[in-house]
Amino acid sequence: MRQKPGGLIAYVQRGHKKPSLEHVKAYQKELKDICSTFRQDDYKYYYKHGVTPATVFYYKRYIISFNKTTTGDLISANTQKPLAIRKFVQTNTLGSIQ
Repeated sequence: MRQKPGGLIAYVQRGHKKPSLEHVKAYQKELKDICSTFRQDDYKYYYKHGVTPATVFYYKRYIISFNKTTTGDLISANTQKPLAIRKFVQTNTLGSIQ
């Protein structure tokens, strides 16, 4: 399944097929495996509405971030380019101010 901008909900709303349960379970397992690696709680995630504190897990080029507020929502889970990884490690920040 190739995802378009806007996430899974927008993808399905545009009429595309929902991913299979097996696909979703495999994705969740990958996230769980990565989340058992490096954890950092003092990151800031910048986005178009401001900045939010984030808990971040990373392994190799994968970065997974969760909102550190009471909701704990998943912010992002994807691979990053080497430049983004360096910025992440050096500045304790993710995302960008637009």
